[in-house]
Order: sequence, then C-alpha cells, then structure tokens
Amino acid sequence: MRRILFFTFLIPAVVFTDFAVAGRKDDDLKKIVKSYALRGTLESVIPQLEKFGGVQIVADWRALKAAGVEKTEKVRLRGTNEKFINIVDLLLAQVSKEGKPLAWRQSKSGTLHLTTQAAVLRERFREAESTSPPQTVRSRKRPKILPDVHFEQCRLEDILETLRQAAKVNFFINWSSLETVGVSRDTPVSIRAKNISIAKALDLTMLEINGDKDRYSSVYWVIDKGLVRIDTGEVLNTVMRTRVEDVTDLLRITPNFQGPRMKTSNIGALPTDNGKGTSKKEFDLWEEVEEDKNQTKRESPAELRENQKTQLIECIKNSIGRDMWYPNGKGEIKIFRNQLVITQSLLGWKLMRQGDR
Repeated sequence: MRRILFFTFLIPAVVFTDFAVAGRKDDDLKKIVKSYALRGTLESVIPQLEKFGGVQIVADWRALKAAGVEKTEKVRLRGTNEKFINIVDLLLAQVSKEGKPLAWRQSKSGTLHLTTQAAVLRERFREAESTSPPQTVRSRKRPKILPDVHFEQCRLEDILETLRQAAKVNFFINWSSLETVGVSRDTPVSIRAKNISIAKALDLTMLEINGDKDRYSSVYWVIDKGLVRIDTGEVLNTVMRTRVEDVTDLLRITPNFQGPRMKTSNIGALPTDNGKGTSKKEFDLWEEVEEDKNQTKRESPAELRENQKTQLIECIKNSIGRDMWYPNGKGEIKIFRNQLVITQSLLGWKLMRQGDR
C-alpha cells in the first residue's frame, strides 16, 4: 500500500541561500590595518588575518582544492596602512592559479568566506533566480526546516502537491513534456530525510526520477516569474532570460605575485648563536625574490582590467560547458561598465546555479 508520511509546519517561501552579497558590513571590510605581516601556509595565516580584521574567516576548502589551491600553499605578505579587504584580495591573488580566480563573499552574520569566483557567481545567480517580487518565492530569512520527510513509493504528483502546499507558492508542472522522457504523474518516488528545506526536497525528488538521463532529458525545477516550474531540460533550453549583475568587486585589480624562493642551503641547518651554524638572522628557508629587471614590461591597469573581464567570462562559460554559449549554443555574455549581462536559457541558468557540467 502506498502511503505518504510528512510531518512539517507550513512555511511561507522557498529559500535557497542566506548569503546577502550586497549587504556587506563595509565598516569591517574598510578598516585600515596600520601594519601587517602574514607568513606561513594558507591555513595558518587565516587566523592571523582574522585578528587584523576582527571578522571570522571561513575557507571553502572543497572549492579551493578544485581550483588547485591547497591548505599548504605558501603565503608571504606584509605592508602598512592597507584596507583589510585589500589584504584579503592580495592573499587570494597570491595563492590563486592561472585561469582559476578566487573571490570572497560575506554572509549576513559578517563571516567572510574565501572561495572561487565561480562559487560567488553561483550564489548571485540564486539570488537573482526570479524576476518577480522576492516575497513571492523567497525570503531573506533563514528557511524553516522540514523536520521529517518520508515518501515511500508515492506518486510523483502527490509528492509535488504536498511540497506545493507546504511552500505556499504556485507550481507549474509540464506533464506532457515529462511524459516524453518517461516520467508521469504516477511515477513512484521514495525519499527519506530529516531537517531539510523544500528546495532540498525538490532536489531529491528530481534526483530520484532522473536516474542516468542526460542533460536535456532530465527533469528540473526552476523559479521563473514568481512560480516553481518543473520541466525537461529540452523545453527549458528554449526559454531565454537576460539578467544583469554588478561585478565591480570581482574585477578588482591585484598585483601579480612572484612567490617566495626556498634557500636550499639552509635545509637541515639549525639556528644557533655560537657561530658554528647558521645564525638566527640568516636562518630562513624562504627569501624575498628580487624583481627581474629583464622581465617583460608589466601590464597596465587597463590591460589588467580587461584580462579580469576575460577571465570572468571564461569562468562562467566553462562552468556549464561552452556548448551552451554562442556560436554552439544560445547563451551570450558580455561585461559593460562592470555590469555582467548574461542571456541564457532557463536550463543554462539552472546549471550555472548548480555548478554542474
């Protein structure tokens, strides 16, 4: 016998993120640090940096590792009379790898999160998920949690109706489109989970019915014009939306860093004061690197800014695959006066928010 067991409270909206990128605490970020010196591994200098800014800093190690940045990356920074957030930018610039830019974001609690540029953009795409008034589909408050979700071989239609009633938002389900990929109102779905949001419950439902379907045959849920739309990737790829995002902070110009060089002559030496070994003054495995005057001329600020724009565009395109962008796909992207303008299908927007390929 099929049954639904679902215990929860009615909640006012579907919520996806508690990050408020636009609501930064500027006073903390613009604090002037009279003198600073950061030295050690990336993991070890973060607590030092927290003391300078008086804010909590959390590194997204999973995202950083995917960008080639390890906890053991060597860091060496020092300076005077610098804004705290500029020091953060310098740190990220020093450890980032070519073609994989890093960035930061600040939560409403004030915590600073160190992550990748792609991750920051995904959060912003989620914030801009709907072109309708925010109250109809989301709340900036932390979402209420569904304490117990238990669906045991239940009809898909019944599950979606239960979630719709709990969310108190309109659902549009394109059943005729779903049937073309073998999904019907009677498709059985089983989910057991505790303490999840409605968004997560929808994710688990889609995961259950998609199996090993490809990108275009899979079923997705998106928020569009004030309602939750459930459709196939093929259909969603025909509906285009243009969105604009201010990316001024992602286009900050930071200097190119030449990493510290190891003094191989000091490996194995012990610091002493008796003149028989390396002196404390000399004992340093890491030394400053003199600038090579024969190096190619450094790029101008204008050239650096253009490189930043190109790198940002490439980062976004690669996040979902270049086949989704012109000339192979339908999407287009450009930056005009620090405004990121993206035209992409609802499928493309969904994939960007997920960070999937």
